[in-house]
Amino acid sequence: GSFTNAATSANFTIGGGVTNSGVFSPATVSISGSFSNSATFTAGAGTVTLKGANSSLTSGGSSFNNLTIISSAIYSALDSLSVSGALGVEGTLKVKNGITMSGTFTSTAGVMEFSGTAVQTVPQPPGGASYHDLHIENTIAVVSLGGDITVFGVISIGISANFNAQAYTVNLIGNWTND
Repeated sequence: GSFTNAATSANFTIGGGVTNSGVFSPATVSISGSFSNSATFTAGAGTVTLKGANSSLTSGGSSFNNLTIISSAIYSALDSLSVSGALGVEGTLKVKNGITMSGTFTSTAGVMEFSGTAVQTVPQPPGGASYHDLHIENTIAVVSLGGDITVFGVISIGISANFNAQAYTVNLIGNWTND
């Protein structure tokens, strides 16, 4: 089946999770549970706001235009995540695979956690934006920087995690912890 919300100012709120196996192209959607896409998700110019606690996010290879994770939300991105517009992380985003940001990035109180099981790259946020908290929890493979980064909160490297800054610069305006 398909769902299309073509109205440019209409909001669509989902109190639970979303599983898409057809065509899903909302203008604006708010989700309080998991998001799982295994077919066609067309972001268009829309915004997806994630509000769930301990929820999962599976993009199915589709890119988000604008993606917002509110302050109380915790999401695990189970596959590669791509955001072409604005990415706002005020809650926690656990990156289990990879992430691509090509628009804008804001995080004034959020946590970006890299906790996959394969080699991962922490991207340089677009436009010189900074991470608030950056957690490295991948204990299986190396997590490397993909460019210079600034962290205004805490960089936390978990027990047995391997973080490689390579030749890039880490500007830290906060604390560095090795757990």
